[in-house]
Amino acid sequence: MKKIYVGNLNFATGEERLRGIFSGFGSVSSVSVLVDKFTGMSRGFAFVEMDDDEDAARAISAVDGTDIDGRKVRVSESVERKSRPRSMNRARAKDFRKDAAPRDDEF
Repeated sequence: MKKIYVGNLNFATGEERLRGIFSGFGSVSSVSVLVDKFTGMSRGFAFVEMDDDEDAARAISAVDGTDIDGRKVRVSESVERKSRPRSMNRARAKDFRKDAAPRDDEF
């Protein structure tokens, strides 16, 4: 199974539209268009999972750079994201600043 990244999507492009495009190259396991958690609108990219690696490679080369719903999409094999360290929350950051030397504007 291969995961495919589809970027620069039109915000109106949905999962069924992408499933229709990629199913022309082989069996599609899943399609997920990522949405903003606050607005519910598309973030402009999606992931497509295909069962066969060769079908996925054909789909990537065929669909990359094509026009989907008025946007030229970028299609590539998905790469796992490196884990990033979590940032300090504000309460810890405030405690952390207490130990720091006073700034000029704090006098």
